[in-house]
Order: sequence, then C-alpha cells, then structure tokens
Amino acid sequence: MNGGFPGSNIWSSIWMSLIHLSETASDQELADAAGTDLRAPEFLGIPDWTKAVRACLFEVLARSGRLQGEGSPRCVDAGGSRMLDLDAIAADLVDEIGKTGKVRAKHIREASERRWRAHEACSGDASETASRELAHMWIPDGERVQPFLRMLVEVLLQDVFLPRLERCQETPAAVPVVVGRELARIHRQGNRLDEQRSVIVSKRGECVCSYDVAADWAPPLVDAKAMEAIRKGVPFLATLPAHRLLRFEVITAHSQKLAGAPDFRNIRIEGGFSGLSNVIGSPGSHRAVEQVTAILAAQAHLCIRLPDRTMGNLVSYRCKPASGQHPPTLTITVGDLLLPGAALSFDKGTRKGREARQLVPLAPMPPLVGHERTFGAQVNLQMVTLLEFRSRSSELLHGGVAISLGRWEEMADEAGLPRCCLETVVRAWADGSDTVAPFLKVVGSGVYTLADRLGGVLSFLVEGARRQVAGREGGRKGCERRRGRLMGPGGGKRSPR
Repeated sequence: MNGGFPGSNIWSSIWMSLIHLSETASDQELADAAGTDLRAPEFLGIPDWTKAVRACLFEVLARSGRLQGEGSPRCVDAGGSRMLDLDAIAADLVDEIGKTGKVRAKHIREASERRWRAHEACSGDASETASRELAHMWIPDGERVQPFLRMLVEVLLQDVFLPRLERCQETPAAVPVVVGRELARIHRQGNRLDEQRSVIVSKRGECVCSYDVAADWAPPLVDAKAMEAIRKGVPFLATLPAHRLLRFEVITAHSQKLAGAPDFRNIRIEGGFSGLSNVIGSPGSHRAVEQVTAILAAQAHLCIRLPDRTMGNLVSYRCKPASGQHPPTLTITVGDLLLPGAALSFDKGTRKGREARQLVPLAPMPPLVGHERTFGAQVNLQMVTLLEFRSRSSELLHGGVAISLGRWEEMADEAGLPRCCLETVVRAWADGSDTVAPFLKVVGSGVYTLADRLGGVLSFLVEGARRQVAGREGGRKGCERRRGRLMGPGGGKRSPR
C-alpha cells in the first residue's frame, strides 16, 4: 500500500487499497500495513491470522457496497451521531468481535463524529485537509501503517487469537504413543540410509523405518530426485530445526482443528520454503532454507510402520511457484499418523491395542544447554521423557514419577544424547534458563513431575491416568460379576443342578 493518496483521489485510493489488502496483497504486505511482524512470537502459533484479517477487510467493503471501488465520502446517522460510513461499519465490525473490540468501537464512533463535524465546517482550500482528516483511519501514517488495520489486528489478537492459544494450551496437541516412540527413533542421532534394503538404520544397524514402499514385496516408489532429497534430509532429522518443524506441523493442525477449520490438516505458508524456515524460527542463510527443505522432503518420504501393520508418511506437501506479484506458497498436509484420531484405529480389545490408543502430549521446547550439536538430542530426550511419564502416569496421581540414574541413562541412549551431557541437561530442565522456563519439577529424591508452566500437559497426563485406573477397576468388577454368576451360593463351589 502506498504511503499517501493524491488529494483529488483520496477516496478511490482508499477503496482500491482495501480491495488489494483483502484479495491480492501478500501476507508480508498485510503485516507491513498493520505494523506487525509475521515472525512475532504471538503470531507464530496462529498461521491463519492473515486470513481472518482479510475476511474482516472484505466484510467492510461488502457492508459499504463499495466492492467496485467508487470514490466519495458518505455520511450515516449512527445512533443520532453523524459519521463517515466506513468508520461506522468498522465500529460495528470490531464491536462484534469481543471485549477489546467494544472498547475500540466506542473510541471509533466518538472520534469519527468529531471528524465529520470538522469536515462539514470546512470549504474551499481547507476541504482537502479536512477530507484527509476525515479519512484518518484509512490513510497510512508516516510509517506506512493503516490505523484501522493496526487496530483490527490488535482486537483480533486479544479477543480471538490469544484465547484460542490458551485453549490449545489447556488441550495440548498430542500424538498416539506408538507414533511418539517411532518419532523418537526417527529423530535419533546416528541414523543413516541403507539403500540396498530401502530402509533407514540406527547406529547398531537396526531398521528404524523404510521410505515410500507400497508393500514388503514392492520396489521403492522413489525417483532419483526424491532419493537425493532423502539422502540430504535424513541426517538433518536429528537437528533442532527438524524438531521445530515437527512441532509446528502437529500443533498447527491441532490449533486449526480447535478453531473449526474445515481443512485443518492443510498448513499454508506464504513465501515457500524460505517462509517455512522463518515460521519455525530458523531464518537466515540459504543453507538454513536448504536444511528445512531437506527435512520436509525426508518427512514426506519416510514410511512409518506401526505394530498393527498400519503404515504411512508423516506429511505430504506441494509448493506453488511465485506468479506475478504473488510469492510462492507452500502447503503442508499433515498425515493421519500425526493426528490424535489415528489412535482410534487400534483394536481396544487387546492390551497392546489399548496401550497403542493412548496419547502422549507435546510440550513447549525445554531449556537447551551446552553445544548446539546436542540440541536436537535434548529435544528428543524430552519426547522420550514424556513417553515415560505417559506409560507411568498413574505415579503422577501420587505426586511424581521416580526415575533413577540408570533409567535416565537408558532414556538418554534412546534419544541419542551422550550420557556425559545428561546431568547438565536434567539440571537445566529443573532450573530453567534466562529465556526458557523449567520443563521439570523435582518433588523428591529422583522423583519428577512437570513444571508449573505445563499445567495443561500435566492435566492431560493425569486425566489419562485416571481413565486407566477407572478402566482397570471397571474391568475387575466386571470379572467379579461374571465369576459370581458362574459360581453358586456356596462360594467356590458350584450349586447342584
């Protein structure tokens, strides 16, 4: 959007600018016009915020009947006050959004009434100045920020987006336990390709997973270009950006579902692979973009097999190249295995099936210490720790989970973290850092629970434990009832016929 408007063309320029912002402007242009940063922490968990802003701008145009962009100011009588029609529509719109919107709507109406009175009192050379003052909310300021757009984003953030994020924290994103175990194996350091067997193997030579195999007897469904992407991507799966990408995919799909998005599995990123690198917090060099691209390609081609013989890829993706003024667009489709609903496919009639149906929640990144080469392994250990808490969640009902040094060492081996780093990492998780709050709370000698900031994640685990205990108790009582029907009144003896 331009920094100013020609004096004789103020109103036509306003309409055309609104049409551009609502329909054809890039996400970056929209963010610039709103005076916000696409990578600001408060927006990273809200990938669809620009879509909501565009919808509001289009609603302003629709209510004004100016979809064709004709240009002239109109006056409306709103509750006995005369004001610009666009201001009245904007006030009504934000008034409908929530508490913050109602406060802003009152300010809009009061200021617009004053501006309209000043506009009517002016004539001649002063009329242009009065027109610009009348259109104050819709003309960019010295920093090229449109006041209404800045206010609209603030209202949406306070009344819509942040409450949604709070709901997501109360109901954390989660994956099936069996999938979580596979993810920990895939992201373990030291994995490598075995192209003869079309599999990825661990340091010990154990098969971790295959890639794009339709059946045990079928040849790999991978062309030479995809194979090269897999070669590049597999080593990067053990890095911090790979864990950030995985969390971004799972949490975004989860939050979009909570928001009622019909296509919640599809995550749209403007700017292509470079935009994705920025969104997950790994901006910078061309090398960083290449790394994220390789990780996404590996995710899309890895084929996970679960105990019930279910198999599938983590994600799929497509990238639409730039066209004219439109930047490239990357769309990631989150696979069924990364969604909680995948657990429902497991047979609940068997013990293994019931265990497979359990969910393990994802937690925010823990404090990271030491050399950055171990950051990926530290985050992987967090996943292993959450899996440990989930499998022993009944202990959380009594305050915490007892984890011995020997068990910590076994978990570090599972995650690929060198044992020499273990003590420092666990201490940092309990103490926190200057920028990241603690992940764990020590409640006794060798007894741990989750830190206070993770109340939603802890509640998720505790509720799962309660359901397990209730299920076991229900099963025990059911067995006793069936035994009672089979046994006679004499206790352990059958009654005579």
